[in-house]
Amino acid sequence: MPPQQGYISRQFEALEDGAKTPMAICRHCNDKKVARNIVARKVAHLAACEPYSTYLQTLLDDESSNAGDKELKQLPDELKTKIEQRIEQPLLSKTSHAAAEVANQESLKSDLDDTVMQAIFHGSLPFDAFEPNKHPHILRLCRMITPDFVPPSRSRVAQAMVKLSTQPVQSVEPIEPLQTPQPSAIEIDYAQEESARAALSSRIVNDLLSRATPQSTPGSKRPFDLV
Repeated sequence: MPPQQGYISRQFEALEDGAKTPMAICRHCNDKKVARNIVARKVAHLAACEPYSTYLQTLLDDESSNAGDKELKQLPDELKTKIEQRIEQPLLSKTSHAAAEVANQESLKSDLDDTVMQAIFHGSLPFDAFEPNKHPHILRLCRMITPDFVPPSRSRVAQAMVKLSTQPVQSVEPIEPLQTPQPSAIEIDYAQEESARAALSSRIVNDLLSRATPQSTPGSKRPFDLV
């Protein structure tokens, strides 16, 4: 009974063409020929073979079968690493996707729980501020972020307050004010000219008014009095 082939060799079909060096051809692209006994060349081809990548991704995306999970477990680490480097993302099975999603949800719930604690402590809110009978809309907002979020109970908040009271207050970076655009040199010169022109006009008007008002003497009529 011939020895069972490894995963890499099973992706190639042996050629009986009488060549001096026994060759094998890729089962996926049906084009690339490599030396039958040189595993490194087979790995290098599979890592760059588009039909093989499509075949592998189809198995991983198939929700009705566990073939993708089985294939991924058989994949040699060297080949898996080369494929992930080429496609620039990890090869994930359905099980890996589910585990990653669970981990993300747990991390999000933990962050949200900590944020609620911080809000109660630094905002001097009642310990039961997030309970449904107090502020149901706030709780609804939290559950829009994480549907199964359970707010901390009054007793758990009280226990957390002891720890938070000993922690330094985290400084919040101030928001930079909007930058007022600086006027250009032309705009500055124009403004100065307008200011000088207005000042000159004001002096001329004041001078004319002072000349048009004669000094009155007792018993005399001013030129502007009506006759």
